[in-house]
Amino acid sequence: MEYLYAALGGAAAKIYDDLVADNDILQDKFLKEYLKGMEWMMLAALSMNDFNFSFIVFLISYTSFYFSPEEAWGLPYERALLTVYPFFSLLSFHTRHWFNLFDMGLLCIVFFCIDMEPKTYTEEVSLKKCVIRSIASFMFVCTIGILCFLPISKSLMKLMVYGALYHICSALFQIFCLVLGIYI
Repeated sequence: MEYLYAALGGAAAKIYDDLVADNDILQDKFLKEYLKGMEWMMLAALSMNDFNFSFIVFLISYTSFYFSPEEAWGLPYERALLTVYPFFSLLSFHTRHWFNLFDMGLLCIVFFCIDMEPKTYTEEVSLKKCVIRSIASFMFVCTIGILCFLPISKSLMKLMVYGALYHICSALFQIFCLVLGIYI
């Protein structure tokens, strides 16, 4: 079930980000709140019983905030994540476990990609961003397939599923906008 939560959370996060937070395309207030609530519920469900997942998202959020505070943390909804995740980490602290060598290697790659990805493009919709997000989606899916055969923790696998659906939704949004000629 947790992988389903990760998939739904990643999809809801990116759909909300693209249709509401970044572009204000979606006008229906109910759908806006539904997507925001879905993302928060899935993150809470994933975090409440998994300290390692919670702590990783906490670190990713602060790393992202540190490198580009104006890019991803302008809305109150986004900034709230920075204050909620320490609580999730505290509540789930009793479930912590050590990361193995594979986990540490994967985390280094994830943090490197999070640092580099915003620097590769500045447009909200572009062919370059579409190609990058499409390749990232493919790489996430392939990586998940490979990681199934390695001793990667369940926490990181959930993070990878979340990231895969996030990037797949982003690639689909880019394709949709490019096909319709929408350049935001």
